[in-house]
Parts: sequence; C-alpha cells; structure tokens
Amino acid sequence: MPQYSLPRRIWRAIYPALLFFAPSGIVAFFAGIIISAKMMAGQDLSVIAVDTDAIAQEMQNSITANTMLFALIGYLLSVVIFLPMWRKTRKRYRRFGGGGFNIGTAALTLGLSVGLYFLISGVFALTDITRFFPSYQMVEDALTADNLPMRMIAVGLFAPVVEELCFRGVTLNRLSNKKIWLAVLIQAALFGIIHFNLLQGIYAVILGVVFGYIYVRFKSLWYPVIAHISFNMIGQLMSALASRADAEIADAGGAAVGGAIVLVFGLLLTAVFAYCLLRRPAAPEPEGWDEPEVTREYVLD
Repeated sequence: MPQYSLPRRIWRAIYPALLFFAPSGIVAFFAGIIISAKMMAGQDLSVIAVDTDAIAQEMQNSITANTMLFALIGYLLSVVIFLPMWRKTRKRYRRFGGGGFNIGTAALTLGLSVGLYFLISGVFALTDITRFFPSYQMVEDALTADNLPMRMIAVGLFAPVVEELCFRGVTLNRLSNKKIWLAVLIQAALFGIIHFNLLQGIYAVILGVVFGYIYVRFKSLWYPVIAHISFNMIGQLMSALASRADAEIADAGGAAVGGAIVLVFGLLLTAVFAYCLLRRPAAPEPEGWDEPEVTREYVLD
C-alpha cells in the first residue's frame, strides 16, 4: 500500500468529496448560460434589463422544471471522473479487492437496505420529526418534482453508483489501515456532510457506516452499490405512492399507527437480513495488501 505523510493522507481522503460537487457545478453553470440565451433570443434587451425579477423567476422555473435532467447529466460526468479514480485506487490499495460476487450475499444486502428504508421511514412517520427540518422537505420536494422514470434513473440508479464510487470505492480505500473502524466512520461522516441537510445527513451517516461495513466485510463494491440502489429505488417508488399511502394510513387509525406498523416491519426486515449477512463468512484479506510500493504521481492523486 502506498505510504504518505499524515497531511497528504487527510487531503487524499477529503478531496474526492469536494470533487463530488464539481460536475453539478459545471452543469448548473452551462445550464444557466443556455437558459439565459434562450430567454434573450429575439427579446428587447432594454425590457429584459428593466424586468430583472421576472427574468430571474422564469430562469428559476426553467431550472426547477429540469432538475432531474441536470442532475442526470451531472451524475454521468461524475461517473467519468470517479470510475477511473476507483480503478486506480483499487489497484494501489488492495485491501478490499478480490472479494468476488455472490448472488446470495447480494440478495441479503438488498433486503437489508429495504429494511433500513422502512425502519427510517417508520421513525419519521411515528415522530413526525421532519416538521422540525423544513430544509429536508425542500430537498424531498426537489427529488420528487420530475416524472418517476427520470427520478428512478437519476436518483435511483446513477446517484448511488457515483456516491459508492466516491465514498466507498475511493475514500474508504484510501483510508484503509489497521484501524479500519475509524476509516469506516470517517468516510460515513463525509458522506453525511455532502448532503448539506442535518436530518438527511444523520441517516446518510448511518447508511454510510452500513455500506462501508458491507464493503469491508465482503470486499466487493458491488454489494454497497446494490444496497444503495435498492434504498433509493424503494424511496422513489414509495414517494410515488405517498398520497395513496397517506389515505390508507388515515383510514387505519392515524399516522401514529401507520408509522408504528412501518417501524416494526422495517425493524424485523433489518434484523433478519443483518443476522443472515453476519452469518456469512467474510472475504479473506488479500496477501500483501499492506506492503509499501513505489508508484507514479498523478494529477488527481
């Protein structure tokens, strides 16, 4: 494993999280230019200069209407950035390599993530905690503003792939050392911070710990990717059924009863699948993963 000074190790762990925002910033910049150009084409510039508030509102409406499209473009750019970084990192840090793929383990990780989704949703419904976090509801509204197929592709599929490549694939590998529990906690904390929302960040940290542990135990990025995709997919599907579910919960005796049912269901699913996963043998440590090696320097290194 490459040897670096402590400051450089810290920087190498943090900057992928900073780089995570670069594609969305690039997309937002060019989207603003394109929308502005379309609005000004064929218009009287003197009128536009006077009615700046209306122009700003129209631009905001255009961006909101295409949120998922812009997000999808950003995620595609992120894949282009993080996929080669992960491939290089996987070769240089061999601790979590060679775990292979097992369909049974994949099915259990999928079931665990579904259980975690219902567990978290049950806590939210039972406590109504989201009312104390208006910014969380704003994020949820933005993530459910587009049509379901586009949301499933952008938020359900590509967002988890990018986030797993960045935080488990790159960051966790670069933090791998004897104190692996600390590496898991650090990358989970970074994963929570990038959500820029306290409530969402809290459960993102929990998910980051779970996904990180799965990666460390079974040494294949496929498993956290599958778990993350299933969590986001079920979230998008459930949001599409939210109005109908709310009516059914009300008929069943109120939100508290419905929240308790969802909480118990999620707790049972999480416990069963977690137990089954822990019963499966962990992938062995690769031989020589911690041996120092001389490597080239790279621009993004």
